[in-house]
Amino acid sequence: EAVPLLIASLNDEDGFVRAAVAAALGEFKSDLCLAPLSNALLDRQIETRLAAIQSLGKLGNPRAKSALLKCLRDSAAAVRQAAAATLKSLGWEPSTPEERAVAAIAVGRYSQAADEGGKAFEPLVAALRGDTFYQRKSAVEALAQLDDERALRSEEHTSELQSPCNLVCRLLLE
Repeated sequence: EAVPLLIASLNDEDGFVRAAVAAALGEFKSDLCLAPLSNALLDRQIETRLAAIQSLGKLGNPRAKSALLKCLRDSAAAVRQAAAATLKSLGWEPSTPEERAVAAIAVGRYSQAADEGGKAFEPLVAALRGDTFYQRKSAVEALAQLDDERALRSEEHTSELQSPCNLVCRLLLE
């Protein structure tokens, strides 16, 4: 009875309400919560996305993996890290070089991502928009490790590579 009412509250205009509801839905361990929590992973507020990730982990439903995989590419590092931890708890293991690269970036292992070669290029370029200087610097360093011609042609990714922070990172590496 409470689950449908809570699910409806995931659309509340107040982000703190949405986050609290996402957290509460995990306590019910009901498959009815799977789709609404998966949709909450797209919420504009980080706290709501984090609560939804945690609740999907509590549900323990393997069908949550596909929605959680998308969170490995979230713009917020905390969301990427939480998604990686939850996926691990659900038994997910990356099976392709790109999945291994994305999973490594999600937990801050940029050099390990570069070990995946060319498949790591796009995820590493996306990481240039990281939350912190350290994340962006690590992405630049990992790109420099790649034996990939695209990593040397900055004009392809001008907006990411030409930001003042990333220019400083590139100068430090030269």
